[in-house]
Amino acid sequence: MPTLVPELSWQSLTETINDIKDPQSFVRQLLFRQENTHSTETLEIGKWFAGRKMVPFVRKNSVAYPVAGVSKSFRVIEAPNIRVKLSFKPSPLLFGRTPGTPVFVPSGANISPVQEHIALDMQHMADQIANRVEWMVCRALTGVISYDQDDSIEADAFEFDFARDAANTIVLAGVDLWNTTTGNIAQNTRDAKRLANDAVGVRITDAILGKTAANAFLDNQKVRDILNRRNAEQDTPQILGGDFDGQGAYFLGRVFGLNWWEYAREVDDQAGVPVNLVADDQAFFVSQDPRAGFSIEYGAIPDMDAFDQGLIRSKRFSKSWIEKDPSATIALAHSRPFPVMRRPEAVVQMTVV
Repeated sequence: MPTLVPELSWQSLTETINDIKDPQSFVRQLLFRQENTHSTETLEIGKWFAGRKMVPFVRKNSVAYPVAGVSKSFRVIEAPNIRVKLSFKPSPLLFGRTPGTPVFVPSGANISPVQEHIALDMQHMADQIANRVEWMVCRALTGVISYDQDDSIEADAFEFDFARDAANTIVLAGVDLWNTTTGNIAQNTRDAKRLANDAVGVRITDAILGKTAANAFLDNQKVRDILNRRNAEQDTPQILGGDFDGQGAYFLGRVFGLNWWEYAREVDDQAGVPVNLVADDQAFFVSQDPRAGFSIEYGAIPDMDAFDQGLIRSKRFSKSWIEKDPSATIALAHSRPFPVMRRPEAVVQMTVV
């Protein structure tokens, strides 16, 4: 049955929630910019393998030497499910006034109070979905995305291991830690570059640090000498460490051929407990090279209210329905994202403090 408020139709809500700009999402914007939607609920995750075997020399007029092609493996997963809903009460929806707006809206205004109220609440839902996606891409950098069943709600349990080479996960100890006077950040950086280049032929471009790791990086005397010298050589010197970018990360500087970032942002889980997106003691050496094959794949969304189109091929789907007593309109948002690393060896994870 069509809704009495056109803005609450599933077509309008789906368009609105897909047009909303995401909140600060540094890792997703840095590495997982490519996004693809699918017409199936399952996703096929592919990984390519190619060695560095040399071909032999053969005698003149002899038969050609047979070589194997590039090998590949595929794993099929069912896209994770994100479904959230909120309630629009009739009084605030139809008669409410948003803080900061005039009591009397002049004629000819481009947006109605109903549209504005809906837009704000849809933004709130979209932001919470985007926070979960950012959590997922940060977990992907560790090589494993997993979450446990929450018995308080109908939550799911899920785990996917990207099967990254164990050599790409390094745990420093003792005198090698960055918060010691003997820690050698330059050497650790070279090691990370060699690992990624040897495994998949990509160039490490950035280092993403947790809060404690970032403090140790900036306190390292060799790093401070390099950054201070470069700042002194500039016409307009900047403070050591730079500033926050528009996506919630703190730019620390460019040293050893990399851009260094602190990403100490937290998100709250469903219980309201703060969770670090990047663990305090971790450093991730990553590549923005497209050959790394990072993307976010969205599974199809099945919904009977949009049955004329079958499965919804979209990043997000939204719809609403009316509850009779107490009177309310319930809006739902549904998304099925999964971050993919086709070449997981393009990331080197290091415990540094």
